[in-house]
Amino acid sequence: MRLVDQINSISLITINCDLERLQNKLDSEVEIFIGMKIDRLSSNNDNNNQYRAKVSFMLNVGEEISDSNRMITISHIIDFNSESANLDPDNKELNFQLFEIIEPYVRLRYSEVVSQSEFSGFNFPYRFWELNTNEPK
Repeated sequence: MRLVDQINSISLITINCDLERLQNKLDSEVEIFIGMKIDRLSSNNDNNNQYRAKVSFMLNVGEEISDSNRMITISHIIDFNSESANLDPDNKELNFQLFEIIEPYVRLRYSEVVSQSEFSGFNFPYRFWELNTNEPK
């Protein structure tokens, strides 16, 4: 089922980058965690089928995923229409559809941020959010 019927706009709102955090840990082996999440989902009061979502990509380094370990955050606002009147931000299908929409933008911004650094060769897999090794098979 298609939850996102029409995309009205996509706007970059945040790029935060702290590559020094990883630079300081290059002497040892580090774990890198990547993920995406819907930070906020709201509907237009006049038209319940119009939505605005803030979707963020995060790249963390360290043993746990937390703000203190975050190296890169790239956030976008997506305005879109849906035939569904009550979308749930925890709906996995909605998350996947929104992530798929912004993935090319995230890859472009990520490439711009790391292109002139030692980490320019680090890439993440296509549709990485679907690769969850903690889920039972």
